[in-house]
Amino acid sequence: MQNPKLVESGAKYFFTKTLENCHNKKLIYYNKLYNLILLIIFVIIVLVTLRYKYKGKMTPEEKNQKQEKERTYILNKIKSIDIQKQKYRQEIITNLPDFENEYYYLNEKNNI
Repeated sequence: MQNPKLVESGAKYFFTKTLENCHNKKLIYYNKLYNLILLIIFVIIVLVTLRYKYKGKMTPEEKNQKQEKERTYILNKIKSIDIQKQKYRQEIITNLPDFENEYYYLNEKNNI
């Protein structure tokens, strides 16, 4: 005995093709959504990278200011080292304390 056919063959073909079309449309939809999300992530990464690179560079004016600041720092350090060397040489020569008379102390107190 044959199994009974509960669905007509034309209806079965129609539903099969309809489900295949729905499946294909669903795949296309998910594929487009996935590609869009990846594009957005890529654009965000590129923008963040470009912004970081742009903000990291100094303008010529900022470079000049930085060089001037470094130059003054180095010159001040050299000057302070020279002053220390001169004081040390003076101490070596005489080994005497600085002489300050009473007049100096009186004027110093009055000026304060």
